[in-house]
Amino acid sequence: MSTSDRAVLVGLSVLWGGSFFFAGVALSALPPLTLVLRRVGIAALALNLVYVVYFRIRARAGATNLSRVTVLVRVSAILSGALVLGKRVDARHLSGMVVFAVGLAATDGRLLRRRDRPARSAAGAAPVR
Repeated sequence: MSTSDRAVLVGLSVLWGGSFFFAGVALSALPPLTLVLRRVGIAALALNLVYVVYFRIRARAGATNLSRVTVLVRVSAILSGALVLGKRVDARHLSGMVVFAVGLAATDGRLLRRRDRPARSAAGAAPVR
């Protein structure tokens, strides 16, 4: 198999995704070119929407904060598997979630800022330095 054949195969798998399950129904109801053009159009719209949302969030929250979200994908996958599919959550899963939480807290820096901030008085006035 040549490199271009592999590229075409990867491109088609990205465009078609899991819809091969419904291929018999879709291909009999629509001409193939129409089906392909609709898939390409939906993919283009979805990609544009994702880029707009991504860069707006990045402008507000910053690149570092946005990159932290990728860690939460694993946690949400484990919890979704447990809630939706009834998968068992082991101690290693929970310990991994704790490691992720500690890592996020350490890289965030808010905990250290709270600790270093001087305490306010009972009246709410800022402390005198």
